[in-house]
Amino acid sequence: MANHILESINGACHLTVPILYTRGLTIGYETKQTNLKLEENLSIEIRNGELVCLIGPNGCGKSTLMRTIAGLQNQ
Repeated sequence: MANHILESINGACHLTVPILYTRGLTIGYETKQTNLKLEENLSIEIRNGELVCLIGPNGCGKSTLMRTIAGLQNQ
């Protein structure tokens, strides 16, 4: 279960809960020649109001990660 964090906004404490949360996610491909792991043991917590950018070279797994998180692709 996600950790909740108390934020102080104008002196008042608010409980924040991640809007996107993964823990220990591993994504890869299996071919006849090899098993390729794109991401291994990946953990992400994104909270409301945060701006996140995913960057990397072509073929490193950015789109695969987003499709997996969205439920459009199996791990």
